[in-house]
Amino acid sequence: MSAVPNQPAAPIPFRQTKPGEVFLNGRIASTRKYKDVVYTVLRLPAADHFSHPGTVELASTVRLGHPGEEWQGTCRVSGYPNDYDSNHDGDRVRVKSARNTLLVVE
Repeated sequence: MSAVPNQPAAPIPFRQTKPGEVFLNGRIASTRKYKDVVYTVLRLPAADHFSHPGTVELASTVRLGHPGEEWQGTCRVSGYPNDYDSNHDGDRVRVKSARNTLLVVE
């Protein structure tokens, strides 16, 4: 794994989201780089004091910031099938699921 570039990306102003997009804001928990993609774990605000905050991973071509910094921006929702066989109560069941990915609109 290579080091993440030191220069954070400029803040992305709010814009109207399109179908298949989502506007997120939260605090950066961690970043890592694999090949040409920077992965950022973002903690979203909790709904109330008793709820756990949502945590998502964003993929981008540039660093979005450093851990502890706030980030907001638009992401395109993508994903792929995640089908697998499950052995439930001795019966083999085919489970059809999906893995979601969030790609930062830059």
